[in-house]
Amino acid sequence: MPIPNRLPTARRPNGTSRGTLAVAGCLACCFFLAAGCAPAAVEAIGTDNPTPTTIRVATYNIRHGRGADDVLDLDRTARAIAALDADIVALQEVDEQVERSGGVDEAEILGRALGMHHAFGSFMDYDGGRYGLAILSRWPIESATTWRLPTGNEPRVALAIDVDPPGIGPCTIVDVHFDWVKDDGFRFAQAEAVADRLATLNRPWILLGDF
Repeated sequence: MPIPNRLPTARRPNGTSRGTLAVAGCLACCFFLAAGCAPAAVEAIGTDNPTPTTIRVATYNIRHGRGADDVLDLDRTARAIAALDADIVALQEVDEQVERSGGVDEAEILGRALGMHHAFGSFMDYDGGRYGLAILSRWPIESATTWRLPTGNEPRVALAIDVDPPGIGPCTIVDVHFDWVKDDGFRFAQAEAVADRLATLNRPWILLGDF
């Protein structure tokens, strides 16, 4: 699904306008980013600012730093993320203090290596630590929350952060990793729960993840 080149503006309560990330654009973006390590750019253009302002976003299931060769190498993971040159990176299958990954905080290590802010959302306790999602952001993270989703084969949450990119304004970034099982009912239930929460937000949002 192609990402629209231009997204419509929305009106603030006081009547002034500002470019927003429209729902249609967000959905196009999230489906485009559903698989692998894929970057995309989303434009937000306001009538009071004729210069396009772009957020470059990416999503990446890092498999706790283990590559296709089955070698655990966070330095290589960091280099792959750096090559995307993204402002926001949603990560899935992230370990925090888990023994299989050397007991390290992977989100913190990747954030430090890339010079980015980070947030972590835990699915569950696992192997001496926690296992879940993370988001890396070029801009400071104002708040981070997790939304508990219906449980499938494993517990699941969505991780939501609030950021305020210069020239664009406040927006919410949401990272998900839906449960994969033969019965798609779990994934659909989790998707519906996320859609319900997104409908309550009063600011533009971008949904990323491994669906």
